[in-house]
Amino acid sequence: MSLFEIKKSLNDYTEDEFKELMQEFFDNKHNLSGDGFAIHIQELSDYFIRLTEHPYGNGVIFNPKEEQDDSPEGIVLEVKKWRESQGLPCFKDQ
Repeated sequence: MSLFEIKKSLNDYTEDEFKELMQEFFDNKHNLSGDGFAIHIQELSDYFIRLTEHPYGNGVIFNPKEEQDDSPEGIVLEVKKWRESQGLPCFKDQ
């Protein structure tokens, strides 16, 4: 059972909602430990890959390019820039 809401596509999220989701990679807001935390991060990572379709996959989060800010904001910006460069829809309006 997932600890985050599953949406069909990235443009079902506002930019703020997606940034909040990315914050889960940095904060353990569910107070998980051990295997529970590892499973949550793996599920979230798999979801990120499916949702964003970014060619670097979870590397955007775990191994960002040198020029990319390694924060939730930096992840959102990288996803947004790449999707726009590909002509793909991004976030829904606030």
